Amino acid sequence: MKAKAFTTDFSILSLITPTYLTHKLQSMGWQKRSNSGKHSS
Repeated sequence: MKAKAFTTDFSILSLITPTYLTHKLQSMGWQKRSNSGKHSS
């Protein structure tokens, strides 16, 4: 049961973390973009 719980937590994290990081990078990227005026993806 512990292993299953860990696997579930891990899958949830692997789903949430990229979203969180993308959001974080985007908000940082917006500031940089408005400063430099360059578009990068």
